Amino acid sequence: MKDGKCDREVDESFGYRFINFLTVFSVISQVVVCRECKGDVTFLEGSRRGLGSKIIVKCNNCSDHSINSCPLINDRAYEVNTRMIFAIRLLGIGINGIKKFCAFMDLPKPVFQVTYDKIVSNISIATECVRTLCLKSAAEEEKLLSIEHNNNDGLTVSGDGSWRKRGFSLLTIFYYFYGLAIRLNTESVEKMRNDIWATLYHKISTDEQHNKCPVGIDSWCSWQQSKALGTLSSYQHKPAMHKDVFEAIKPIYKDLSSDDLLSRCLGGYTQNQNESFNAVVWAIAPKTVSSGKTVLDIASDIATITFNEGLSGLFSIYDALGIIVGRSLFDFCMESDANRIKAAERSISEKSKTARRSLTLSRKEQEDQNTNLEGQLYGAGIAE
Repeated sequence: MKDGKCDREVDESFGYRFINFLTVFSVISQVVVCRECKGDVTFLEGSRRGLGSKIIVKCNNCSDHSINSCPLINDRAYEVNTRMIFAIRLLGIGINGIKKFCAFMDLPKPVFQVTYDKIVSNISIATECVRTLCLKSAAEEEKLLSIEHNNNDGLTVSGDGSWRKRGFSLLTIFYYFYGLAIRLNTESVEKMRNDIWATLYHKISTDEQHNKCPVGIDSWCSWQQSKALGTLSSYQHKPAMHKDVFEAIKPIYKDLSSDDLLSRCLGGYTQNQNESFNAVVWAIAPKTVSSGKTVLDIASDIATITFNEGLSGLFSIYDALGIIVGRSLFDFCMESDANRIKAAERSISEKSKTARRSLTLSRKEQEDQNTNLEGQLYGAGIAE
């Protein structure tokens, strides 16, 4: 039947169960008889390939009958093997992990390495096809939204800054405050621009140059905090930025605060989406485990699909592989996607923004103290 929440077929009768073969079928053989001769029947297992096999219904007087333990893909491959490999791959586990799982569950040995490699290759082909369609769909949707909100049919492309050592501070911390100004004012270009320029003038560190900084005790500007608390008489500025440095940086700030650039940041989320995408990739192909190109391709394809469409986007991969989507799988994916949306909405709520802002500024204050003590070369991994 079709589910109203998602326009796709869901096989209500389909599903897998763990059973003890001997316990179940020895009892069944005691209560059923052969349809042809009414004689006793027994149940055996044959044609085992990995986790799939045939159940042989044996009668001493009649011909044997065989039943596949699961559906076949292309009338030859047991579906359960492809399903197991794909599911375990989503957990970042390969053939050795499957072997261990099967051993400790007293399941039959999984498929041989050659068959495993063929299945992984098929999964790679399927994920690549679905990923291509997903990217096309996402690009078209983004263009339509860009035109609707910004009168701009271009796409904003972001990149991961992992080329730079984590924690390494450049000669200034402007990049941090620039990003903060954008994330805290995603509803207004003018507010973004004001806060961006405030970060530059703040570093000149004179009383007159703090008029652009946010006011109040919750401000990231320590001068404004001191003013709100009435303690300016005892406030001491940190060493001011040299005027030549200020004049050199000023043109860059003009470029970085242009209408064209900032308008692309409207409506942005505070989540680091590159890190979120990477987290999905590394969950499927962990950094601590050596993975080949095919596995990395699968991981990046699945990350792209789930990042854009959620877990329900994996249904298309199942369709391409010939795997049936049952009710348990469908409900789990739909529920996970719904929870993901709720979590995203909570993360951009004003309360969450305030909490993260407080934590981030506290951390930055500690970094500033470390910098003052040890100089601009302080940073994680600097000795490497």
